[in-house]
Amino acid sequence: MASTMNKAVKVVVFAGNHFCGPVIEMLVQQQLLAGVVLPQEPNAFTSQLAQALAQSQLPMMQFDPLQISALHNTINSWEANIGLSFGFEGQLNGLLAQMSASNSVDMFAYQTGEAKFAGDYSIYWQVRQQVKATSARWLKLTLQQPSAVYQMANEVDFNIHPMDTTGCVENALLQQIAGFCYQFLHLFSQGSLDLAPAFNQDVQRLSLKDDDLRVDWRSMNGEQICALARAGNPHFGGCVITINNTDINLQQASVVDYPTYGVDAGMICATSESDGVIVATLDGAIALDILSNVDGLFSGARFCERFGIHAGMAFK
Repeated sequence: MASTMNKAVKVVVFAGNHFCGPVIEMLVQQQLLAGVVLPQEPNAFTSQLAQALAQSQLPMMQFDPLQISALHNTINSWEANIGLSFGFEGQLNGLLAQMSASNSVDMFAYQTGEAKFAGDYSIYWQVRQQVKATSARWLKLTLQQPSAVYQMANEVDFNIHPMDTTGCVENALLQQIAGFCYQFLHLFSQGSLDLAPAFNQDVQRLSLKDDDLRVDWRSMNGEQICALARAGNPHFGGCVITINNTDINLQQASVVDYPTYGVDAGMICATSESDGVIVATLDGAIALDILSNVDGLFSGARFCERFGIHAGMAFK
């Protein structure tokens, strides 16, 4: 990928999640990386990233909301003229205010999906709500008016297969993101970004709580439970079901045509090698295909056989 930038571009990456990984690699190859800002609270990805940056002797620093001036000065010393944010937007308000005074860096945030899915768990909620297609786009956070949001007109669309897990969708995006970012930076260097005011400027960022991962047999139908398992796979071990006051991770489930004879949702109708584990739902039945606990990963039938779960028992 040969560089075709019309004007100098030096990028500071705010590395809040793993989507920035391929982009940092591309920026290093293209000699466009000014430095990397790591979040205040490290996670598994950012800890590994910090080690890799240190080994490659690439500039980095940790974000500290109490030291915004120092961060601003460091970014200026890196001579960055564009910032790319990955899952960092909620922490940047103070920095944007500092930058607006000098107008030194244009800040852009990478987003996936519609505005209603904004947040660090965007793809999770799209898979869970059975969205059939998603997109990748950039939102510009203007420095003069930090609350105003502008949307880049061109987007990259991705179909979400009915059997896709969150990991499947993320991997599809990761394969495309570096090229998409390079195209974006090329347009920026030419001064030809096509931006328009976004319709939803006050976007509520979706969070994810422990209770969100639990199956509620009283309110969820079969498709919703299956989607809940896919959305939590692989990052959260699928979803959580409870029997005999013991939590079990449901990694994969399938809607099946099986007679339940009107039993309550959550009741186990059958456990066998041929049928698997069949559980009644509000609108029919599902098969629990893959289950796991601290002992490992099991097929539904093997799990029930090993841990003494049988037809007639019910999940809470």
